[in-house]
Amino acid sequence: MGEDRPLLIALNHGIAARNVLQTDLFRELKESGIRIVLLTPNAEDEAFRRAYGGDNVSFEKMEIDGYREYLANQMMRPSYLSGEYVMQAHALLTEAVYGVSSVTVKKTVAFSNPLGHFQYYSITPTLFTGYAVKRFGGAPVLVASKSKALFDFLYLRFLKRAAINETAIEELRIHWELVSKKEFREVASYAAMSKRRNIKSVMGIIRSLYYQA
Repeated sequence: MGEDRPLLIALNHGIAARNVLQTDLFRELKESGIRIVLLTPNAEDEAFRRAYGGDNVSFEKMEIDGYREYLANQMMRPSYLSGEYVMQAHALLTEAVYGVSSVTVKKTVAFSNPLGHFQYYSITPTLFTGYAVKRFGGAPVLVASKSKALFDFLYLRFLKRAAINETAIEELRIHWELVSKKEFREVASYAAMSKRRNIKSVMGIIRSLYYQA
């Protein structure tokens, strides 16, 4: 495991956490020198830190949304957070989104577990771009930019859809007033990269409806 990819261990409950951290496996991991980050509600408990800490062990408060995003990246690699999930973070959608949407170069697939629903949409490798790296517990989490998340959403929605018209665009109920002209130009640049005539048509309709002034 590389220096920028520490071992993250998520511990939701105090008693369960102690059961995990008292195992021979955890002691062996500490002795191996691998960088370990414990995600736990007890991150600020001094007694807990003294009992399980070490030169290669650090503690972070369990933050469920951040862990869910990290997990989404790990369950399907390579992938990055995108589409509705990222659009919601930028307040672009009029309706709430439940679950985590990601883009991958692998096949379209979905997983559900106690942490939620994870949807992965397949995209061509040439369009697997437009994301940045943020950190969770020192580990990288790939997240689409606002413009790329919007493009991915439109691309996947209209890639195989026959009816592309003003009504179809308006029914998306996107807050276009929160997408600047510069950001829309970035979206359009990804559409040009796709070389898909129907996606370029989508851009043309959006431009005529919301970006003529």
